[in-house]
Amino acid sequence: MKLKLALVIIFIALTALVWQPAKTFLLQDSCLDNGGKWALNGNFCIYQNCAETSSCKPSYRNNSICEELKLGISQNELYFHLGMPESSSDNNFIFTGGGGENTIQATIKSGKVVKLQCGT
Repeated sequence: MKLKLALVIIFIALTALVWQPAKTFLLQDSCLDNGGKWALNGNFCIYQNCAETSSCKPSYRNNSICEELKLGISQNELYFHLGMPESSSDNNFIFTGGGGENTIQATIKSGKVVKLQCGT
């Protein structure tokens, strides 16, 4: 009887250990399949429409992501990649720099990015 109880407890413990990585893997797959991007710094999905809901969160890799972006992308696309801005004044927007890097600055006119200064 004690052996069966011990085996059940071990089984439950092993299941709990395996479940979180499996759950994260499944959620990450679902996120990517639906056009989102997976943020490793918090294990959450950033959805493509996050700018519309003001829910875009910054990624730890903001500065390296910034360097890959091209001028002329839409404001919503910029938010998707960099998160919601920390502050703005006129057409100038400031974004969190990931990993302790300097902030990122963008100038947006008519909904398009016309200037982008990455914080690296």
